[in-house]
Amino acid sequence: MESAPDVRHLNTSSDADKLEITVCVGPQCSQFGADDLRLWCRTMEQAHLSLELLEVHCTGNCDEAPVVCWNQTYMTEVTAMQLTERLIDEGWFV
Repeated sequence: MESAPDVRHLNTSSDADKLEITVCVGPQCSQFGADDLRLWCRTMEQAHLSLELLEVHCTGNCDEAPVVCWNQTYMTEVTAMQLTERLIDEGWFV
C-alpha cells in the first residue's frame, strides 16, 4: 500500500481562496522545469497573487511533472489553465 505524498506548505496562510500549485521536487522533474516553476510561484506569492505552492516529494508517477510552457515557465496543463483564470479574476489581464 502506497503512502500519501509528503507535502510541504510553503505559505501557511489560512486563506481558503488560494490557488494551490503542486510541484514535484524529484530530480527527474527538476530537469523539466520544476525548479523554475517553484521560483516563479514564489515570485507570484511576493506579488500578492493568491496562490499557494505545495512541494510534493516524487512518487514516481510524474503526475505533477511540468509539461506545458506558460509564460516561459513549465507546468501542468491544468495548472496553467487555473493560473490563467486566477490572473484574469484578480485583474492581471484585461
